[in-house]
Amino acid sequence: MENRSSTILETQISILASLIQERSSKDDKIIPTLNPILGISYKIGEIDFSYEQIKDLEEKGLLQRIGLKSFVACPICSSIIVNLNLVCPNCKNQSLERKEFIIHYECNYIDEMSKFLKDEELTCPKCKKSLKKVGIDYGKPGKLYKCSSCGEISQYPLVVITCFNNHISKIDEAELISYPIYRISSSQLSSTTLEVIKILNQYFLQSYPNLKVESPKTIYLNPKEKYMIPLYISDTYTNKKIYIDFINNEKEFEEKALKLLKIALLDNAKIIVVINNYTIDPDLFDPKRIRLLNIYSKNIEEISKLLINEIEKILKQ
Repeated sequence: MENRSSTILETQISILASLIQERSSKDDKIIPTLNPILGISYKIGEIDFSYEQIKDLEEKGLLQRIGLKSFVACPICSSIIVNLNLVCPNCKNQSLERKEFIIHYECNYIDEMSKFLKDEELTCPKCKKSLKKVGIDYGKPGKLYKCSSCGEISQYPLVVITCFNNHISKIDEAELISYPIYRISSSQLSSTTLEVIKILNQYFLQSYPNLKVESPKTIYLNPKEKYMIPLYISDTYTNKKIYIDFINNEKEFEEKALKLLKIALLDNAKIIVVINNYTIDPDLFDPKRIRLLNIYSKNIEEISKLLINEIEKILKQ
């Protein structure tokens, strides 16, 4: 159980690391693509996510919707695994060739340019007359489509879609299915925070087999409002709950303070708020519920030790 829990959290941390890597790129849009194995998938860093997995990241507050991308879908079965094909508008066979054509104005004969070429000169295959001047003797309509099955020549072939289930439909009958485009949530964690979470995970799962560790943890303040906590630790024996949040500046703290207090009261939990070099009124919160931990000028190892000490104090109370 310990190894499984550790593996799950390591996977979650890897996902968070991929999100940070993606956020640091010039274009942080996360766009859906059609994957032949996963169906609709999203690539974050080096990881491919299915749509179900990406919705879970959205639920956790790690991603924000910023737009939509539409995919052509079969109107019969809604499959988005489709091929676009050009077929003959006369016989509906997929036997088309696209070639350069010539039309002889006098006899109104049209065919491939290769059929008019004879001894490096243009001669009409129908009436055998020599064609000298373009625009007077003959015209060049450009590349057209010729069906090798029925001989039909057309400028515009019929466009059809064939889905994974072999349903064939005209393109103007096709449905569109839209999937969200995402970007990384602005409240995403830093690489330092991730390293600290890794250390805490390893320590507590090894030292306290009765603990459950989650990162991140989504808290629902009400049916429409949720809050993402970077690290959650609970004791299955004593039912103690500890939330650890990392807040970067005073403005962010002001935005989150009431939410944190609400979480502490609703869930009867203890919250440790990690702050960095800014002043918070110590009387703002009841220290029995919410503890402030200033990590200014401390490295990853020092931050981890401070947090371990604070968490162990709560666990032993």
